Amino acid sequence: MDAAREENGSIELWPGSHLDTTLASGSDLKAPQEVLDKRRKLAPPLRGNTKKGSILIRDLRLWHRGTPNVSDKTRFMITMIHNCRWFRRRYQPKFEIGCESMFENSDLESNVVFVEDPPDYLYRNEPYEYDGSTPKA
Repeated sequence: MDAAREENGSIELWPGSHLDTTLASGSDLKAPQEVLDKRRKLAPPLRGNTKKGSILIRDLRLWHRGTPNVSDKTRFMITMIHNCRWFRRRYQPKFEIGCESMFENSDLESNVVFVEDPPDYLYRNEPYEYDGSTPKA
């Protein structure tokens, strides 16, 4: 397993964007270009490059996006999302039936859904345009 870096698709993060309440979440999470341009002048995005075995902790509201892996190696990423019990959880992660024991005997409450067919983890989200013009951190 390699470290996360630009070549293998490290996450893009927009510092301070979690404080911006001008955009409301809806069916389209893509910010209009004029909003991106304004935010870029205020605080340009950076890449979440990490060393092998590191963790990256961010606020759920922080603007972020995946970037293409242009290397010839697969980069694996494990995501854990923790929130308060009262926080609305819209997304229910899907796991194949047979994984139930991984969620038993935990102090954490889970909202996963078990499905018959293996979930498509790689292509479950529709990609947005990405031109690679993000400044490197």
